[in-house]
Amino acid sequence: MPFLALTKSQQPAQWVNPFIGTGGHGHTYPGAARPFGMVQLSPDTRLEGWDGCSGYHYSDSVIYGFSHTHLSGTGISDYNDLLITPFIQNPGAPKTYDLAASFQKKNEIAKAGYYSVVFNNGISAELTATTRAGFHRYTFPTGTSANLSFDLQHRDQLIDVSYTMVSPTEIRGHRVSKAWANEQHFYFTIQFNQPYELIYENASSVFPKSGPSIKKNTSFRLKFKNNHVLVKVGASFTSIDGAVANLNTEINHWNFDEVKNQAFQEWNRELSKILIKTKKNQLDQKVIFYTSLYHSFLNPNTYSDVDGKYRGIDGKIHQTENGHTEYSVFSLWDTFRSTHPLLNLIQPERSEDFIKTFLNHYQQSGRLPVWELAGNETECMIGYHAAPVILDALRQGIPMNQSLALEAMVASGNANVFGLPSYRTYGFVRSEDESEDVSRTLEYAFDDWCTAEMASILHDSRENEFRRRSFSWSNVFDPKDGFFKGRINGEFDHLFDPFEVNFHYTEANAWQYSMFVPQHWSEYTALMGGKEKVLEHLHQLFTTNSETKGREQADITGLIGQYAHGNEPSHHMAFFYHTLGAYATGSKQVHQILNTQYRNEADGLSGNEDCGQMSSWFNLASMGMYPFCPGKGQFVLSLPLFDEIEIQLPNNKKLTITNQTQGSFDYNTYLNGSEVNPSGLDYALLRKGGTLSFKPTKQNGKDNNDALKQISYPIVPIIHAPSMTFTQSMNFNIESIQTLPIQTSYDGIHWKNMISPQFATSKPITIFARTYLIQNTDTIYSPAATATFYQRDANRTIKLEYEFNRMYSGGGNEALIDGIRGGNAFNAGGWQGTMSDLNAVIDLGKITDIHELGLSCLQAVGAWIVLPTSVSYSFSKDGIHFTNPVSNTFANDLRNETNMKRVLETKVNQKEIRFVRISAKNYGKLPDWHLGAGGQAWIFADELIIK
Repeated sequence: MPFLALTKSQQPAQWVNPFIGTGGHGHTYPGAARPFGMVQLSPDTRLEGWDGCSGYHYSDSVIYGFSHTHLSGTGISDYNDLLITPFIQNPGAPKTYDLAASFQKKNEIAKAGYYSVVFNNGISAELTATTRAGFHRYTFPTGTSANLSFDLQHRDQLIDVSYTMVSPTEIRGHRVSKAWANEQHFYFTIQFNQPYELIYENASSVFPKSGPSIKKNTSFRLKFKNNHVLVKVGASFTSIDGAVANLNTEINHWNFDEVKNQAFQEWNRELSKILIKTKKNQLDQKVIFYTSLYHSFLNPNTYSDVDGKYRGIDGKIHQTENGHTEYSVFSLWDTFRSTHPLLNLIQPERSEDFIKTFLNHYQQSGRLPVWELAGNETECMIGYHAAPVILDALRQGIPMNQSLALEAMVASGNANVFGLPSYRTYGFVRSEDESEDVSRTLEYAFDDWCTAEMASILHDSRENEFRRRSFSWSNVFDPKDGFFKGRINGEFDHLFDPFEVNFHYTEANAWQYSMFVPQHWSEYTALMGGKEKVLEHLHQLFTTNSETKGREQADITGLIGQYAHGNEPSHHMAFFYHTLGAYATGSKQVHQILNTQYRNEADGLSGNEDCGQMSSWFNLASMGMYPFCPGKGQFVLSLPLFDEIEIQLPNNKKLTITNQTQGSFDYNTYLNGSEVNPSGLDYALLRKGGTLSFKPTKQNGKDNNDALKQISYPIVPIIHAPSMTFTQSMNFNIESIQTLPIQTSYDGIHWKNMISPQFATSKPITIFARTYLIQNTDTIYSPAATATFYQRDANRTIKLEYEFNRMYSGGGNEALIDGIRGGNAFNAGGWQGTMSDLNAVIDLGKITDIHELGLSCLQAVGAWIVLPTSVSYSFSKDGIHFTNPVSNTFANDLRNETNMKRVLETKVNQKEIRFVRISAKNYGKLPDWHLGAGGQAWIFADELIIK
């Protein structure tokens, strides 16, 4: 049943249901927090697993305790610092404690800024919070002793820990831990409203970054005389003194209800920045709307102390200036799409601080943040998506150091990480150079467009280079079917299947990345063959089979056809209709998503909340405005879900949105009485305030009749070949999808115009090809496509006695004898992977002598790929009788998580041999310390070397 629990009050905080997203795969938490607060005081019911990322899952019935930091809707776990657990001592067994107490859902309450539960053992726990402090209130059953357990080793691997009992009513300490964040510092002070009695301390192993493991006290238990216990906890990421100052500044009394009420009123102030008018049958939608806005306001988190100190990305303590608040937890691959455009609109002062935080990150590390967490760069996800956040903020009039922002964007786009060198050199990320190559190409191109736009605003000459790079998406576009595909050796992926989830894409397949060109929708539409072709593609996207193939990917959820609302790459797709003038069709699709992918239930989100992105999408789409291209300075206008929305803008201005269509999806849009184009309304006009009206019309809105633009840069040509290897000879051809002239070269230096697209070779070659066009007196060249073709011994064959995974085929059955070597990335296409032993027989095709053998393997421990423990060979003349076995074992340190390629060499002295049997022994089950403990290891090999 829906969690209506409504009151007569129209205060928007009353409509927040923090349980939405705590079930299914939403990964949210129900506990107490302030808007953008440092502390998230919440119950922990789940210690591990993907659906335990926030520490809580609605389906659980046991609470381990209450910790002070939580992540909202992420796909990886961290935080959950300082677990406090109330417990009752068993009189019959004085040293036995019930530290995981059961509860019933009917006895659990969650509201904005407040959480409470009554355990089955009768203990009542209540939680509230300020920005940097948590406040607990415990009531124990009459006749029982009041006891609290404190666990500093909860969940994460500890690097260091300490605490000091400074008085009978205060304890101070810290812990340094490692999980998603490589080194997270958490400092605390705990104050009690009555003296405690220490009844237990526990010494556990702690693993510092260097040196042997040591024993330190990581948990303790306290007893109190009075069965009503109040606990205040101040938090800091810099120091114990910072935690003390934070607590003393924010809670200098013992009135729990006062803090609880202040939290509720602060949420009212923030949520009332948008007020909606709903029909009687829209109560659930109202709860979903304000819960979504609540979720959008949980992150990023305050990271600096009340005195402005914060721990930088460089590990040093820094001081903010001029009242600036430093923030943390930037899930930018997700939130650049909806959350930050929403916050830029209604939280401009905070957005100004977000940008300052980005630029501090750049000055301390040399790059903008990618996925920053607690002063750590996790490098999670792809792109450099602080760039669109900066550009969007600038378009919305938010002050910033513009020259420093451009410098940071350029430096991030020119970094030598994650396929960027390949992208800049070849015009796309080559599959052989980096995994997720297609997604990286598309998203780097978008970020480069943002950088070009920023450079244009500042009249900076670097605009030209980034403008050219922003069209790199066209270099992975196949006009034959309209999909973006991986390119290997100059050619599109021969095994392409748009339904297959593989490592060419980030948490998606080709369908879900098929339209990620918001910066160049017009040029993309022209390349697709026109608006009708794109509309046809959209129809197929939303109506085709919802099943996916290939790799299991838990993030691909909320499927409507192959549109996956549960993950971010699809989020702009329904609004593509609006860019083409199909406003009614687009609005119907948006309403289908609003009405089917969000519910007033614990499992009411169709995927991870992702620090606000899933919720912000609902907020903006239901208001009828969406940033189809973040940073462009426009909202696409789609039919609102509600009749009236009132938005508080900066400078005391107000924008009222009215939906007067009375159920019709055919509408015109008017701003202050003047008709505007729904395909894009400028921020500058909206910031002036007034009334935005959706009115019925017999036509399909004001059509977008803009002429389609053509790409003004040459696209990298395609080198078509049946294979990378041949025995006698091979034919191949080169194609330009723009029908531009092509130049070829065999050394990448000396170029000549191509006379015929047909080529043939009977020897190994490397060929380069580029297109060019002439503009005025300038010749503009595309980056060069490169292909290398290998000649292999026609007589040499291999018989595999194991099964390789199709996702890691290495090119097929002959991968180990084709002469082609894999790159540094296990999923870039050159490696063949198996979870069994690797056994095969190689026929050399003739009698020969052998003096050395080697198996080229990869190790990537974090990806479960481990070098074989041993490699054995035996030999035969007839392929039946194998003799003279030779075996070699190899020492291997799995704790060295650096990826490595290694040839496992074995010296032999075998005369007159034709057949070689190889057996590489799999490592087996992963060790206990590994994140995949107990899982089966992989062997990845790319070549058997015979000398």
